[in-house]
Amino acid sequence: MHARHRYLAFTILSEKEKIPREVAIRTIWQSVFRFFGELKASEFDLWIMAYDEIERKGIVRCSLGLVDLLRASLATVTEIDGKRAAFHVLGTSGTVKAATKKFLTKHEKVHKITEIEQKIELINVSGDVVRINPCGEIDILPDAKSRKISERTKSNFIGLTIFDLEILKKGSV
Repeated sequence: MHARHRYLAFTILSEKEKIPREVAIRTIWQSVFRFFGELKASEFDLWIMAYDEIERKGIVRCSLGLVDLLRASLATVTEIDGKRAAFHVLGTSGTVKAATKKFLTKHEKVHKITEIEQKIELINVSGDVVRINPCGEIDILPDAKSRKISERTKSNFIGLTIFDLEILKKGSV
């Protein structure tokens, strides 16, 4: 009997424009080693099935019963090569083909993270949500439209709160 697997589609949100395949693989393995140790990590049967360095999206294979543990270890990643970064799991599937079709196609739906859209596009601010903490603070990696804001503040991220979003969506700013 062969081992059963699940395929986890992910994207890496990062300050870096391009993350090489080797760096993505190393980061995934390091997160699992740090969180569970070498003995447990050997049970994961991890394998990168697909990865696009430019889009920073990929599919990682994992043992069937360990998908939630892999998700937990990926959530601990906060930087890659000295730049702030986060893994965002797009979803899981039983086959590579289904994971690709559901989560990595160009007409990909924008997934919501606790009622806040992953992609923020407002009048003055737009970009990808990198982190949301329990206090309702949001770190956004700005796109070209909002890059001037981050340059003014000498930061690579824009920080907002849930209240800021509500005000911006109402058009009060």
